[in-house]
Amino acid sequence: MKRAGGKNRGGQTSVGRPGTDLATAALVGLAFFLAAAVAALGVDLWLWPEKESRVAQAAAPTEPARLVVASPLAPTPAPSPEPTPTPCPAAVRIRIPSLGVDRSIIEVPLTYDPHSKTWERDYGQLFRQGRKDLVGHYGGSASPGEPGNTILVGHNYGYGVNGVFVRLGRLKVGQQVEVVNATGQTFVYRVTEVTSIAWTENDRQALLAHQAYLSVEGRERLTLVTCGGSNWAPFPDRVYVVADPVH
Repeated sequence: MKRAGGKNRGGQTSVGRPGTDLATAALVGLAFFLAAAVAALGVDLWLWPEKESRVAQAAAPTEPARLVVASPLAPTPAPSPEPTPTPCPAAVRIRIPSLGVDRSIIEVPLTYDPHSKTWERDYGQLFRQGRKDLVGHYGGSASPGEPGNTILVGHNYGYGVNGVFVRLGRLKVGQQVEVVNATGQTFVYRVTEVTSIAWTENDRQALLAHQAYLSVEGRERLTLVTCGGSNWAPFPDRVYVVADPVH
């Protein structure tokens, strides 16, 4: 009985061990397969975003780089032209209360004489037969109200009568001169200088002295000019009256 029981236990042992070994092997194989599958899935999931990013980048259309090339035929934008300043209205009348002068002003332009081949001004047009002479605006000089020198010229004598500026040298510093422009606006000037300079055409240094008064540049001012030094031609002097604007 004991031997039989021992045999049974031994039989159980010998019979149960092969079955147990097969089941265990199956379970171990299944576990290894699942572990391998999970590991493979994890690796795939870990690599997938980068793979997806590369695929998406490859699939996405790329915009070609824009190459900007300056064409030699393209027009260069021209700068906006500056507006041309509107010239001030011309002087048309002069009044010198202290001398009793109230006279019209006309333009005396600089013109070219083909015979003498020189540039000259025709002051003869200031005389009017049987009527009072006129005052001339030195063409190219400033108009009243503009920067620069407004130069007005007039005769002292002519055709046996007194000219409009015959007493110009009698003006005193501080006295007033009025100039009216074409729109009726009156400009008031106060005399600052009265002088007489000998006129010698062949003396360059003397001509430079006159040029100081006949220059059209510089500050805003009024210069009145006439001949002097004699009661008849040729007149050896020039009389200059300088007046500054009264603002």
